[in-house]
This record gives sequence, C-alpha cells and structure tokens, in this order.
Amino acid sequence: MDTEEAVGTSQETRITTDFTSSQVRFEKKITHLIRVGAFTTTNMPGGYKRGIPHSEQVSQHLSTWMAGQNLGVGVSGFQLGRFITSMTKENLLIRSSWRGLHPSLLEQHNPVEWAMENFRRLSVADGTCGIYDVQGECMGFRFRIPEEDNHLQRLNSSNHILPLQPLTCSKKKGDSANPAQRGIHDQRHYALWTAYHKDMELQYSKEYTDQLPSSSHWISTNEPLTQWIDNYVRLVFPEQWVKCHNPGFEKHLGISTATGEAMKSLFAGYHGVCINRNMVGGESKPHKDAKDSHTVLNTVIPYGEGFSGGELILWELKMIVEIPVGWGFSFPGSLITHSLTPITGGVRHSVDYFTHEADFQWLAKKEEASSKFLQDKEKKNGHEGRSRKQKRKAKTRLVVEKQRKQQRKLKGMTKKKERQIGLKLGADFGKHA
Repeated sequence: MDTEEAVGTSQETRITTDFTSSQVRFEKKITHLIRVGAFTTTNMPGGYKRGIPHSEQVSQHLSTWMAGQNLGVGVSGFQLGRFITSMTKENLLIRSSWRGLHPSLLEQHNPVEWAMENFRRLSVADGTCGIYDVQGECMGFRFRIPEEDNHLQRLNSSNHILPLQPLTCSKKKGDSANPAQRGIHDQRHYALWTAYHKDMELQYSKEYTDQLPSSSHWISTNEPLTQWIDNYVRLVFPEQWVKCHNPGFEKHLGISTATGEAMKSLFAGYHGVCINRNMVGGESKPHKDAKDSHTVLNTVIPYGEGFSGGELILWELKMIVEIPVGWGFSFPGSLITHSLTPITGGVRHSVDYFTHEADFQWLAKKEEASSKFLQDKEKKNGHEGRSRKQKRKAKTRLVVEKQRKQQRKLKGMTKKKERQIGLKLGADFGKHA
C-alpha cells in the first residue's frame, strides 16, 4: 500500500491509506506507460522482443527499477511513500510571475510561518517517496542511485576533467540570470538552448563550446548516468519523457556554428545540465530557475566524498528534503523557490538536469513554419483538403501525365533535335523515329 501523509503548515500530520490493491495499481501503471507512448514497439529499451506480450516486457522494466528502489518486485511490492502538500501546482503557476518575491523577503512579515524549524522534514529514512498536491500533481520525487552501477564514482573521478571556472557574477538581475542568487561557487552549464542567442535558434551553450574537448569528454564519461536518469524519467514521468523525446527536435536541429557538426541533445531527454562544484557553508540563497520549463521537472543529484547539511528547502511547500550522496530528487525548479541549508561539513558537488521552456517554444515555431509551408504547397498544387490517399493518386496522375506529354513531344523529332534538348528516346518509342 502507499502511505500518504498530509503536510500542512503546522507540525501536525494526518495519515491516510490508499486501499487500492497493489496489483490494480501496478497494472494501471503498465497500461499508462504504454498508452502515453513511453514504451512502444519502436522505442522499447533493448529492442522489442517478438513472442513476448507487450505488457509483460514493460512489466519487466518497471519491476527491475522498483527492485533497485527497494519498493518490492512486481505486484507484490509497489511500496511508495506519498506526502501530500496543501500548496497546489496551479497556485505555483500563478506565483511564478512574482519574480524576485522569495519567502526570504517575507520572513520579516510573518517570521513564525517561514521559520524553518516549523517545516516538515523528509529524512532519508523515508526512502524513495513522492510529494503530491491535493490534485495529484507531482511536486517532488526522491529516488535512490544504484551503487552497483558506479554512477557516483564516475562523477567524482571526472571532476578533474573540467577546467577551472572563474567565479564571476552577471550584471543581470532575476531568478536565473544572476549566479550569485544560487551562491558563489564553481558553476557551469552544458546545454542546448535558445534563451541566450539573439537569433533565438537552438545552439550549444558558450561554456560547452569554449571548454571543448573537456566538456564533451565529461559528458561521454557520465553517459551511463544520463541513460539511467532517462530510464527513470521514462518510468516515473512518462508524459515528460515523451515530450522531451519529440522527434521534431532532431528533425529541425541544424549545424552547430561552433563545432560545424549536426547538433543533438546532450543529455538524452534533458537539454542541459548545471554542474555545481565546491559548495561550502551557507552560500545558497532562495531562488527559482525561471527559464526552465514548467512541465519538465529538474533532476538534482549531489555527489562528493561526503558532506553534512546541504538539505534542499522547498519554501512554498514548507518542506526540507534530505538528499545525501547516493540519492537524487526531481522537482519543478521554475515554480518552487528553493535553496540549501548550510553545509556544515565537507564539500558538496551536484549536477542539475534541466530543459528551458524556450526550447519547446522554438520547436512549436519550427513545426508551425513547416506546416504552413506544406499547406501553401498543397494549395498551390490544388491538394488542399484532400486525404493522404487522394494526394498520392493526384501526384501519380501528374507524373504519368508529364511522361505522356514528354513522349508526345518526342514524336516527330529528329535524333539530332533530341540530343540538342537532352532527351533520349525510350525503347518503345524508337520505332517511330
């Protein structure tokens, strides 16, 4: 059963229980994964196996992931902690326009309400769990990173690949534009985005191109982690996975002006990563990642040799989430004001996977332009309003008519005239020359 805990503004909690059987919920999850297109015959991980039912193949992938999260295997398990918050995603969307108005600025007006000692803490003992609003929207999800895959070891060992980053602050003001808003530490973005390009075309971030080949080497070294995260998103947030894997991105992406090669997404479904290194003390300040998509959850994975403190504060939810090394957390960073508690020992590093909202706006414009071009072409050819089959027949008729017209012109022509205009007689037409 799923244990649900309602989180209010006070420390009092209400425990409710979902009495829906594990088998029913497990089967519904599999059906949902197939229905939204996260697992089809063409995108099945490892290839689609003929002779094995589609649902059974999806069940195997889901059971394997659940076992790695200690959630049980198959219908006998599915033990997932669910924490319910009174703050809804709808309200957060409204508040997202209040740029610069963070809870830290409101403490002086209501210090009791925003006192962190009154916040609900999610300790690592709660295991893999999700935070949901009363409407069922996911506001956060904590998951376990499997130790046997050595993902964190690769992150640690690849630290030396990255060149030193100067600690500079932008003159721009805002939630995402000012690095100091997140704290003064080694921070860089390897991404595919449009937000910082005048022509609003998708391009690689300047930090990625300037730091080549080190940036490309770091990405390839941590490719197994990228694929693991992509599989996690596919299973837990299938709608997000389908949206981020829209084939339109690959179709419309051009050649990079920096590398001269065809561009591609650097991190599977995610278009970028923010690498935070050498975080110490209490430098993190409340902020939102305003340019990130509202419908794509950021995924944060801390790493390092070990640290204490550095817990994630979700201000609007009045919650503090413990994310030690070996765990990750997904949440809408563009909607929820967040920061870290002071790091009291050690050094904290982290990677934050994200996708900008402008990337989807770019894709929508490209698709619209492509659709308009096809519509104009159909209108010019007189195909507007016809079905696909009718268009094929009309195209075939045009080709046949062109060939017949060409043959009619050839009749009566001399071979010399044919050579002059670059035409050749067909086998059936030679007898008439």
